[in-house]
Amino acid sequence: MQTVAFVSYSHRDQHWVKYVLLPRLAAWRIEVLLDVTAFQPGEHLVTAIGGALQRADRVLFVVTENFASSEWTRRELQETISADPAALRQKAIPIVLDEAAVPTELRSLIWCRITPDHAGSEFEWSKLCKALNGPWPEATPGVEVRNQPSPNTPPGEPEPLTTGQNTIQVLVDEIAAVARMRLLLTFDSKGAFPGAPLCLFPSLPGSSESQIPRS
Repeated sequence: MQTVAFVSYSHRDQHWVKYVLLPRLAAWRIEVLLDVTAFQPGEHLVTAIGGALQRADRVLFVVTENFASSEWTRRELQETISADPAALRQKAIPIVLDEAAVPTELRSLIWCRITPDHAGSEFEWSKLCKALNGPWPEATPGVEVRNQPSPNTPPGEPEPLTTGQNTIQVLVDEIAAVARMRLLLTFDSKGAFPGAPLCLFPSLPGSSESQIPRS
C-alpha cells in the first residue's frame, strides 16, 4: 500500500522542500499531501489541515529556524502529537536541518538529520525512505533517478536515458536555460516588459503565493 505523507514546513523553506525533498519522495513513490496542492478552494483552512493530517500515514516536519517560528507548523505539530502521543504509529517524522530549532515535542523521536553540506546525509535519507515504506533506489534523485525505469511507463514510451545520455541532456538543458535567460534580459521589443523582475525560482505548485501565513 502506498504511504501518504503530509509535509509540514515554513514557506520560507519552500525552495528546499520543492527541489530537495519532493524529488526524493517522488522517487520513493510516496503520495504527498502539500498545502498548496491538497487544499481545495472554499475549504476552511483549519478543517483542511485537520483532514490532511488525519488522512496522512506520516507527517514530515521540516525543522528549521523558520519552522520553529511559524504558528501554523506549531498547530500541525500539536495536532499530530496529540493523535499519536506515544509514537506507536510513528506518525511524526522530524527532518532536521537545524538541530537548535527542534521543538520539545520532537526531541524524544528519532530524527532524519540533513546537514547543510549533505555530508553523510545519504544514510539519513535511506532511513527516511524505510520509515515511509518506500523502495530505496540504487541511484539518488536527480540525474541518476531518471535512469531508473518506471514500472508505470506505458508501452511505447521512450526507453529511459542512459547515464551518458543523461549527462548530455543535462548540458543541453542548462545551455537552453542560459539562452532563455539572456533572451529575457535583452528582450526589449514592442509589447515586452523591460525591467520586470525575473522569477528564476518558481514557487511550489498551485500558486506563487500561499494563503497560509507560514513565514
